[in-house]
Amino acid sequence: MRRVAIFPSGWHNGPRPTMPLYVTAAHDIFVGALLLLTYGSVSLVAVQGGLQIVGALLPKRPPRRSARPRTGFVSIHVPTCNEPPVLLKNTLRSLHGLRHGDFEVIVLDNNTADPAVWRPIQAYCKELGAPFRFYHVDKLSGFKAGALNLLREKTDPRAEFIAVVDADYEVQPDFLTEALRYFSDERVAFVQFPQTYQNIGSGNRGLRIEYEHFFQNYLNAGNRFGCVTATGTLTVFRAAVLRHVGPYTPTSMTEDAEMGARLFFAGYRGVFVDRVMGRGVMPYDFVAYKKQKKRWARGNMEVLMRRFTDIVFPSDLSWAQKLALLSQLGAWTNFTLLPSLCIVAFSLAEMAGIGEGRFTERIILVSAAALAIHVATKTVAFGLLFHGRYSWTDILRALAVHFGMNWTYATALFLGVFRLGGKFERTNKFIIPRVPPAVEHSIFEIGMSIVSAVLGMIAVAEGRPAIAAAAVLVFALHASVVMVDAETRFTKRVSAMLLKELETRTRL
Repeated sequence: MRRVAIFPSGWHNGPRPTMPLYVTAAHDIFVGALLLLTYGSVSLVAVQGGLQIVGALLPKRPPRRSARPRTGFVSIHVPTCNEPPVLLKNTLRSLHGLRHGDFEVIVLDNNTADPAVWRPIQAYCKELGAPFRFYHVDKLSGFKAGALNLLREKTDPRAEFIAVVDADYEVQPDFLTEALRYFSDERVAFVQFPQTYQNIGSGNRGLRIEYEHFFQNYLNAGNRFGCVTATGTLTVFRAAVLRHVGPYTPTSMTEDAEMGARLFFAGYRGVFVDRVMGRGVMPYDFVAYKKQKKRWARGNMEVLMRRFTDIVFPSDLSWAQKLALLSQLGAWTNFTLLPSLCIVAFSLAEMAGIGEGRFTERIILVSAAALAIHVATKTVAFGLLFHGRYSWTDILRALAVHFGMNWTYATALFLGVFRLGGKFERTNKFIIPRVPPAVEHSIFEIGMSIVSAVLGMIAVAEGRPAIAAAAVLVFALHASVVMVDAETRFTKRVSAMLLKELETRTRL
């Protein structure tokens, strides 16, 4: 068999062993594919980052609000699973104080094994009186979607609107009266208010701002282009349109986004009202926080993949709507997984002396460009959104929190596209005295941080600035997980104080 050089001429500086032709062909295919993927990653990162900057620059367009209050029977649905009774009682107390006169509140506790958790809520609903109904169901399937579907079955047939409120949200007295002002247009299927939190203090403002950026950027753009998706709580739906499109999808990890997308493609629209109408509680610890973000990222990616052809192929959607939907559903994902892995793998190969000359350097530089664009565009977008509202210290903390979840966001894209694994993981709201250390749930982030730090130091010592710069980018993205851990530790302390305060308020 004829033997040829394994690497094309000029891609290495010294003699290389020869290999059979079929091996060379396989190698060239791999090289070509990898180059295409890395250049593709740069393009996708640039497009995603550019859309985020455009979203941050867009002037706000508040939806049309009726000057007159609107009447109508509202059914308020509160699904709950193993929630601290004091937290849920606070939510129900706030719902009892709503100024809108014509409503019911249905509490559905599902899959809570301990009667000591759900029986106090059952008793409290009886104490609050007729508008409140309580149900407990064991072994209910379908995640949160299953609970919402059962709640719809138990809804009073008079209901014109259905409001979904999470079990930890203390709502404002004018929540319903304000929401109903935005239903003058019959095409409006739902009204979405922003999510914000009670357990906030000086030590976790970064978490708060990182949550807030989704609403200020993506839902603001959705408002402008008529393609807002729902976010799961503080959402008021028109009951008739829910009946029209059918039940929630019981296999969806983010049933809210799935329903919002389904309503949009059925010809309806949602509106985002940038006014705080309720405050919930953030996850108390690092593990719960990471699980929540993983669920959001994976769930929204599943919705995006399911609706991808509807969005990108020719349809009645404008280009602005297509891009806004792609950006919104992809808000918790990014395209940095391949560049990060390439930098580490090819830097190790280069340091070990088994690199392939200019090809190795090219892969590292292109991958570093992708990460640099990612960091730069995120920084610009956050700065445009929050400059003047928060200090730069807090904005940078929010960026560090966002980057600290980079591995979760990046892998969610890969897992979602290939539909690998994934399950619904509810957010724990009990204070757990001793939780597993963050290190146990950040093995990949810590591993990437250590390897990139070592590579960076070796590269500096050997005078290889390209590898050093690339390693610094990988380190910065993955080591930022430390900021997430620090801020969630503060959240736990603030949350313990909040629960004590609610206990006192309940006794009074």
